[in-house]
Amino acid sequence: MPRPPNKDVVQYLKDELTAERLRYEALLKEVLALKRDGFTATVQYDAPSPAPPLPSPVTKAISLRSEPGTAERRELERRAYDLVRGEMETDDVVQAILNGEEVDL
Repeated sequence: MPRPPNKDVVQYLKDELTAERLRYEALLKEVLALKRDGFTATVQYDAPSPAPPLPSPVTKAISLRSEPGTAERRELERRAYDLVRGEMETDDVVQAILNGEEVDL
């Protein structure tokens, strides 16, 4: 949005605040109407739970192969999670990471 000339800044800000307040009041009226009509909010879904931590040997193997915060590290972590979820043994996951092997899931 282009900035108005300096002499109109105060009026411009007042107009913006008035417009915001009018939008808020319209939304508030709509919410109150919904409540009056018996609407109740319900939980639509369960929030995703965080992934369990990787086993310590797997984390150490990833640290040996990559620097923190790099795309390579994120890819190794993702691959390790996939392998662990696929019920691959921890030692096999460590070897796959250390050897840089591509493992079919």
